[in-house]
Amino acid sequence: MSEDAMPKEDRYGWVMVAIAAICNGTAIGMLSTVAIFAPTLEATFNWGRGDIMAAYTIGAASIGIGGIIMGHLSDKYSTRPVVLFGIVMFAIALFLLSTVSTTGELYLYYAMLGGLGGAAIFAPMVANVGFWFHANRGLALGLATAGQAFGQAMVPFTSSFIIAAVGWSNAYLALGTASLVVLLILAMFIRVPKGHEEATRRARAVAQQPQSDDAPLNVWTIVAVLSIATVFCCITMATPLLHVASLARDKGFSHDQAATVFALIGITAMFGRVAYGKLADSIGGLNAYLTGSIIQTCMVFWFTQIDSINGLYAMSVAFGLGYSGVMTSIAVSLRELTPVHRRGVSWGIVALFGWFGMGSGAYFGGILHDQTQSYIVPFGAAVGAGVINVTIVLGLIFTLKTRGNRPKLAPA
Repeated sequence: MSEDAMPKEDRYGWVMVAIAAICNGTAIGMLSTVAIFAPTLEATFNWGRGDIMAAYTIGAASIGIGGIIMGHLSDKYSTRPVVLFGIVMFAIALFLLSTVSTTGELYLYYAMLGGLGGAAIFAPMVANVGFWFHANRGLALGLATAGQAFGQAMVPFTSSFIIAAVGWSNAYLALGTASLVVLLILAMFIRVPKGHEEATRRARAVAQQPQSDDAPLNVWTIVAVLSIATVFCCITMATPLLHVASLARDKGFSHDQAATVFALIGITAMFGRVAYGKLADSIGGLNAYLTGSIIQTCMVFWFTQIDSINGLYAMSVAFGLGYSGVMTSIAVSLRELTPVHRRGVSWGIVALFGWFGMGSGAYFGGILHDQTQSYIVPFGAAVGAGVINVTIVLGLIFTLKTRGNRPKLAPA
């Protein structure tokens, strides 16, 4: 479908961007609170840091697996009922976490938080935003994912003060109650754009026709390559995101200072994702993804080499601006290279591998730290993963160019 033939963008789409930003920020940010709860749980139950971070790994994998299922259900039953289900399960999981006393319970409840809660919110809401926009797709997805970045910073940051005030158990209860109330109100305003069903039927009809020689690569080839790249990209990303607070504590800084180091990454990432959204609209999703991947790979190891708190603050700002656009750029790439009737499942599959990478970075970062009593090796391994990611993306871009394909807008 040509740009001229596309339906006019509805202004309500920007309302959906705001709702998606808040919902996804809450869902993904809450999963990241394990980094803030970890020191308290470690001291309370004498659990290893790697054991605690395994909860994030399980929760992240659950979001990825659940995202495919929830994406399919949202295609079948629409976005709102699936998100409502996710909000309720999300709150229940947080309430149960307030009673945790074993690592088995911790893992089970984080699996619920991710697979039944976060997955039912995250994947359907990202896909929904993509349905509303054509000319401003990068900006819209950038704003939506900026909310996610803000949540990844502010939900854990806020949690640190709640834990200090009322203890870890009551903190989980307070977070569950606040999430339930706020997200249920927002869910009442969720819609899909007019004409979405007709656009889906047309895309399926086009898919039945033979692909022309100048068409982009097969959709499943693109999804497979981006999925593999995303694993290594997210390992690089997760290592500082999930361990920088503990790294700061190991360097002798206070709990509040460590929480600020963590929060600054997410706060600056919020602005970076908007900027990358605009960049993707200008140079294409894949090129923007390559840019962010190179920057985060070059920066990640420097966290281990800085011993002043102001230096860590500055490094967090720089890293936040650098890494922030990779997931936005992947979303734009899928929007450019896949047809509308494949976007939900395509995003679900790539997100699954992304969450697997995030979980791996968190878990193996903790294990390598426990074995070496240092973050030198974990952060060095993150650099290696980043190099692999950059190599894969360069290969995909080169393949598209040699085939005479330029990433272009797929049927809306």
